[in-house]
Amino acid sequence: MMRGFAINVSGTSPNGTSSPSASEREPEQSKAEVEGTAKIDISSVSLGIQRFIECKDAKELNGHDVDILLRDYQRLASALKAAGITGS
Repeated sequence: MMRGFAINVSGTSPNGTSSPSASEREPEQSKAEVEGTAKIDISSVSLGIQRFIECKDAKELNGHDVDILLRDYQRLASALKAAGITGS
């Protein structure tokens, strides 16, 4: 047997953290959405990641979660901008 080669079937990454489930993965975006060039119907934009919506305290998040949450926030902000909704 060769050392250092293994198949991970447990759902955890080699560093011991859980890999995101399908519901935690970031929704796919088109190139136009990412670049902010598409005019979209805001009702077609998928909601944020449910785990973060239900999160009650920032202590529940780890560093990797913050990266995922930031990208999802940016995705939602881009969708609002593409729909013509701007903040003050």
